[in-house]
Order: sequence, then structure tokens, then C-alpha cells
Amino acid sequence: MLKCNVDGATFVDNEHVGWVAVVHNDVGGFIRCILGFMNSSSDPFMAEILTVREALFWLRSLHLDGVIMKIGSQRLWPVVYLRRVDTSDSRLLLKNCVAIAFRFQSFNFH
Repeated sequence: MLKCNVDGATFVDNEHVGWVAVVHNDVGGFIRCILGFMNSSSDPFMAEILTVREALFWLRSLHLDGVIMKIGSQRLWPVVYLRRVDTSDSRLLLKNCVAIAFRFQSFNFH
């Protein structure tokens, strides 16, 4: 089983979002990582969703399966598990994330 830790940050001064995803094996050994930046004047919640989406795209491109994605965001948990969404923009983006996650044979958010 693989674990993918995901985190993001909003840089308000220059309207960018930075994100990172790190994949580990079941004993904590490093497998792969990626980081990126994108233009976005979004609020921090939207940045969290963008971060998860980018990580999902990356994991799909690697053809990895059996992944547990660890999300540090306490605000994103209710959205993922209880399907509560704050705004319509968030709803559309999150719907896209869920659609990507369902393309994996085995995938969990943790």
C-alpha cells in the first residue's frame, strides 16, 4: 500500500498557490515526490482543493494504485466524507477531484 502526503500553501502577495505531494511505501520509504506552483488568487480552502486535484492528476499519470492520500486540511475532511461544500466554485472543483479518485481501482483519503 502506498501513502501520498499532500500539502499546499497560498502566497497572497503574488497570487500563487504552491503544492507538494510525496509518495511513501508501507514502511515509510521514499518513492517519489512532486511540487508545483500555479497562479491563483483563491482563498486557502480553494487552494487546498487545487492541491488535492494536482496530486490526483500526478498519481494517475504514474499509473499508481492502492494509494492512501493523507490530507492535512481539517476543513477539507467534511467535504470529502460528508460531501458538504462551501461555495459553487468549490463544489465543481471537488466534484472533479472525486471523479479522478474514482478512476483508481483502490484509493482512499485519510
